[in-house]
Amino acid sequence: MSRSRFNLCRFSLVAAVLVALIALGSNNSSATDTFLPPPVSGEPDLSAESQTLEKYLGDVIAYDKAFATLSGKNSITRNEFEPLQQTGTLLRTRLSDVQATLKAAIAKLKRANLWDNLDDVTRQRVNDSKFRLLLSENSFKAALEDLSSGASSRGAEITGPLDKLRTRLANNSQQPDFRQPGQTIFASYTPAPKFARGLKCDLAWVSYGITGAFSKKGPSANSVFKVDCYCNHSGCGPNFGLNDDPLDF
Repeated sequence: MSRSRFNLCRFSLVAAVLVALIALGSNNSSATDTFLPPPVSGEPDLSAESQTLEKYLGDVIAYDKAFATLSGKNSITRNEFEPLQQTGTLLRTRLSDVQATLKAAIAKLKRANLWDNLDDVTRQRVNDSKFRLLLSENSFKAALEDLSSGASSRGAEITGPLDKLRTRLANNSQQPDFRQPGQTIFASYTPAPKFARGLKCDLAWVSYGITGAFSKKGPSANSVFKVDCYCNHSGCGPNFGLNDDPLDF
């Protein structure tokens, strides 16, 4: 009887150890699957994100200059219009890359524990009066967050102004419809009222804030000019060869 009792106790002990080992393995697997590195304090370097945004905005400026030049002509041809349309379509497509870049910037800011008080941090680091004026009326954090989730859905603000050139081209064409089969024609565009914040203003403002507050290089004069042009609608002509009226681009 004692031997049976001993065997039973030994079996119970082995079973308990096995159960404990299985539970431990399960917990370790779960922890490994769900583990996220803890937030760390430190200075994030957003130079790469800043460079991507500056490159995109530089290409937008070149596109707007080409649009302004073509708009000033009495008549336009298909050969003149189509390269501009292709550039606009490409810029519209690239907004998804811009959106991904901004998501990456937000992730870095959160890891550095700078996200919650981002407006205050940016206000302390960027001294430009025009930038601060925008910051006094709008949340930089909210603008960055909105662009990171919705920039790609605002592509009509890039390609929309082409509609009036498209109409002129159609009127000049001898054919009843100048469009080629399969060619994308975007929906009609209603320009934003003067001094309203649009996509280009948001991108210029956010780019300047990121570059000014979190990039080793710091903002360039062009960064300031872009905010001035696209948000305040001044300085576009002297700096970029654009009309200061936002309805023209």
